Amino acid sequence: MPTPQGFDLPAGYRIREALRRDRDLLAEMFRSFVEEQSEWGGMFGVEPGAHDEYGAMFERAFDAEPRGNFLIRIAETEAGSPVGFLMATFATRPGFFHETARGRIEDTWIRPEHRRSGIGRALVESALEWIRRRGAGRVILQVAQRNLAGQAFWRELGFEPFMDVMERDL
Repeated sequence: MPTPQGFDLPAGYRIREALRRDRDLLAEMFRSFVEEQSEWGGMFGVEPGAHDEYGAMFERAFDAEPRGNFLIRIAETEAGSPVGFLMATFATRPGFFHETARGRIEDTWIRPEHRRSGIGRALVESALEWIRRRGAGRVILQVAQRNLAGQAFWRELGFEPFMDVMERDL
């Protein structure tokens, strides 16, 4: 499968579309992603045994309807060692809204030893191009308030806060 184009790819890395056969690989990386986020508590914690469900979650993503509105990309070294992933979606809204199409970056994760290499930026840029080609003029995402490194990363890519997400325990 061709490598997505239109962005600067750091030397020694490549980005590719995830395939159904990547299910277990994606589940392993998602587990690392969840474990890293668990330090922020609250909604980021998972139930015992949840890690066994990640593969099935990716199966459902590959089967999502409408097809073509869900993207999963994998970043890897040129030798084929996986270093991260990104999941994004594209959605449309009724024509009476000013904004009828938008993208959403759902989850992004890079192995800690590969951060600040430029591969995360390239992975995001590849997703932004995918979203742009579908006709969206904007992309949204959420980043935890406690994830200061994540907030800095997204700001470096031009993202700005536009809405507060509030919560309350019941």
